[in-house]
Amino acid sequence: MVAKEICLVADDIYMVAKDIGMVAKDIGMVAKDIGLVAADIGIVVKVIGMVDKYIVMVAMYIYMVAKDIGMVAMGVVTVALDNARVAEDFDFIFRKSGYLRYS
Repeated sequence: MVAKEICLVADDIYMVAKDIGMVAKDIGMVAKDIGLVAADIGIVVKVIGMVDKYIVMVAMYIYMVAKDIGMVAMGVVTVALDNARVAEDFDFIFRKSGYLRYS
């Protein structure tokens, strides 16, 4: 009779231990899921960082193209000014030589 009660108590202790083990397993699974979420967040942050890097690179290329366009525009202005000087020189030469007459 006492042995039977001891066996029942042992069985109850085993069941409690089994339940504790299942809870520990569930806690482990939750911790694993939290770790996976953290890894996913890390990947997302890394991708955002890469996208930011590419956006900065594109902005730099756009700036460089704009700078090159500005340099070309300055060259065009310089050529226009040179052409105006040449035209003034020709005007002066033709007027002095008498080929250019004004009415």
